[in-house]
Amino acid sequence: VIVEAVLDWYVTSGTWAIKGLQDLLSDVGFDTPATGVLNEETLDAADKAAAAMGDDLRRAYAVERAHFFGRIVANNDSQGKFIRGWVNQRARPFFR
Repeated sequence: VIVEAVLDWYVTSGTWAIKGLQDLLSDVGFDTPATGVLNEETLDAADKAAAAMGDDLRRAYAVERAHFFGRIVANNDSQGKFIRGWVNQRARPFFR
């Protein structure tokens, strides 16, 4: 299921989806450099994290994505009017 979430984020934000996954994996103890490149190291870490965390990995990735939206608004407050829609459409489905 993490693959669906990564693909969904990648379609709208490109390599930020991979960097977000890599950051999350590092935060939960599966050290991967945030290169934005989906390489063997990242795939191995994601497999191990999924086995260890189950659905919690997907939920944590949704939180990471919501934080990404927050950083967009922090860098450009004119984007604030979109954040509710971004979270509802792009992150919330993966909280289930």
